[in-house]
Amino acid sequence: MKTKRFITVFVLALLVPSSLSYAQYWGERVLEKGFEQTDFFFAPNYLMPYGIGSFKGTTAGLLNDRLQEIIVNPSRLGLDSARDAWLYTDFRGAKNVKEENTWVVPVYMSLYNARYATDSYISPYPRLFLETRRELEPVFSGAAIFRPLPEAAPSFYLGATYQYILQDEKYYSVPQNIYKSAAGYDFNGRTVAASDAMPIVDKYSGKDDMHQVGHFVSTFISYSPPGGLDLGVKLSRASFTRSGNYGSSNYWDYASNSSSLWANMEMRAQSYAAWDLGGGFTYHFTPKVSFGVTAGNLWGDAVQALRDVDSSYYAYSSSPSNSYYNRSDNELFQWNHQGTTSYYGADILAHTSPTATLNFYYRHQHSNIDIGLVSNILDTSFSTYSYTDNNQAYTSLSRSFLTDNRSGSGVQTITTDRLMGSVRWQIDDRVVLSVGAQLEWYRMEIKTSETVLLANSYYSAQTNGDYLWQTAQDESKDLLWTFTSKRTSLQIPVFLTIQASKFVQFMIGVNRDMSSWNIDDVTLALFRYRSSTQNGTVTRKDNFGERYTAPNENDSDVRTTLLAGIGISPSEKLNLRLLLVPNFREGIDGQELDQLQLWLGLTVTP
Repeated sequence: MKTKRFITVFVLALLVPSSLSYAQYWGERVLEKGFEQTDFFFAPNYLMPYGIGSFKGTTAGLLNDRLQEIIVNPSRLGLDSARDAWLYTDFRGAKNVKEENTWVVPVYMSLYNARYATDSYISPYPRLFLETRRELEPVFSGAAIFRPLPEAAPSFYLGATYQYILQDEKYYSVPQNIYKSAAGYDFNGRTVAASDAMPIVDKYSGKDDMHQVGHFVSTFISYSPPGGLDLGVKLSRASFTRSGNYGSSNYWDYASNSSSLWANMEMRAQSYAAWDLGGGFTYHFTPKVSFGVTAGNLWGDAVQALRDVDSSYYAYSSSPSNSYYNRSDNELFQWNHQGTTSYYGADILAHTSPTATLNFYYRHQHSNIDIGLVSNILDTSFSTYSYTDNNQAYTSLSRSFLTDNRSGSGVQTITTDRLMGSVRWQIDDRVVLSVGAQLEWYRMEIKTSETVLLANSYYSAQTNGDYLWQTAQDESKDLLWTFTSKRTSLQIPVFLTIQASKFVQFMIGVNRDMSSWNIDDVTLALFRYRSSTQNGTVTRKDNFGERYTAPNENDSDVRTTLLAGIGISPSEKLNLRLLLVPNFREGIDGQELDQLQLWLGLTVTP
């Protein structure tokens, strides 16, 4: 019975295509696909009191709020004439995101292997590669605006904002790595001869978490000299780190006839730091019409490192069978992004009547990021299995070897153009209606080139039937990757504020976000040589190319974000605000709840 079981497992290991196995090496997948993108990388960062859900991109210029105004132009920093100071803070609940598993898990995959499914079966680009970790939110935000010289310089203002990110979550792997491995599999995804009986017992696994910390600080200065001119300057600093690991070096089992050790660990760290210097002016043509210009430049770097270490061992000896397995895998991946982002824009504010205000602004933003890439992989395995039945010996032996060394560079460019128009209408003493429309054009292009030196070999033999299979491959190549993503979006926000009494205010909002994507993904492999050996037969090719083109992807995304809030003012100097925001997405079966978030804000005007 055990003989049949061994032969069946051995045959299946040969017949199952390696491309379906989750432990897999992708020779033509480029390194840059493994870099984790985050929304605020190489982008100006602001504190947004109503920047919740998809309102994050549309409340600037829509609502009459001090912090929203300085997003449009830092020269709009100011206070009411009766106030010399203004304080704000908020506490945001983490988004509850509905997970969408778009991969297919093969029926032969074990429960242990299923953990790697998210690494091996890749989701479509817009929801994974570009928007990898969109749930990061500050756990604390604070802002202050004040007049340092209220008597001598009443039009001179200082302001500052601070946002703090602190979040732990279960460890997750990079979007698309070129290599995945696990105990009991070689680099091709083949199960090794002795792995079928390998016991893996979790004695102590530790805490497999990703720890993420971010600090975002901005300072503002504004001054209004005589002549209808407002001047403003801002300086911002952003720093962010994430790090974590998965696995343990304490997986082991021991018995009188067997011993085993599994030491497998994946460790990843990422850091981002940037400075942002900008300024602007606003000129008041009349008390009712003003025109402003703003510009700035951001510079920074984002660094990511990934380390995989696998040292697996298993030995078993009990008549009539013996087995032995040994695996060593050492991988190091490094990404270095350094770049700048320049931006400029113009805005117009017009009070067309005592109850209506029109607000228009345009913003252009361009990022140019240099990319550095390095990786080294060394993976070896050896296994043997023997069994005796009725004086008939069955023996199986396999070994594998893989080395992959890469270095490369590239450039990423991102261009965004945003056009926003809104109207604020004071319907009566209690009700204010704000309606806007925003068009945005986004284009991102990544071009990388990486040099690859690869060598691998595989040997498998079975004495019963004199089976022998032996392959080897050596190659030198350059991988040229071009990725282009274009997005056009139209957002229509509507915001209604109702002052129910002197102490209570209600807020209702809805934002419709309609986006369309176009994505091209092309990899060109230019081989200097490729030498392949199969059972003693050598095939060599020199100076040739292979192109891998993903089908052109056109995608659309329609989201509806609702906002319901209540503001309570027990004093004219204190306001408490609670916001509840459900976010709905158009799915196959209609509208589906995608996110849910709570937000508590506090404003003090001493």
